[in-house]
Amino acid sequence: MLFSSSCILYNKNKRLFANVTPKTYFCIKIDNMQLYHNPRCGTSRKALKYLEEKGIQPSLRLYLKEPFTLEELTEVVDLLGVSPIEIVRKNEQVYKDEMKGKEFSDAEVLELMLANPKLIQRAILVNNGKAVVARPIEKMDEIL
Repeated sequence: MLFSSSCILYNKNKRLFANVTPKTYFCIKIDNMQLYHNPRCGTSRKALKYLEEKGIQPSLRLYLKEPFTLEELTEVVDLLGVSPIEIVRKNEQVYKDEMKGKEFSDAEVLELMLANPKLIQRAILVNNGKAVVARPIEKMDEIL
């Protein structure tokens, strides 16, 4: 089993533990790693499971229940190194009804995503000033 260097492994006595096996460790939550997660999304659930299998427990942000602020969403888009339209889910009905075939500025796309968070691609992992959309799931390895 692989473990991330950003995950601190301890045994039951809370001592740093070497030669870990899946039965003898637990993983400390990593505060600087955040997974923007939708538990109803299969891909998002797979992303979380993938991290957990590596001994990593990121902070979870259920962004449909705790929506992004404009500043947060802008920062995530910047960390991804993409334009906002590149992380819009184009199969969502709101995209088809309100956006398809139309031109929008980056600011307008951000506002539409804030008003309709289902439009935001998922899952997004942020770690140490970098971010990736977990599609495919293994893409997260780039920033672990």
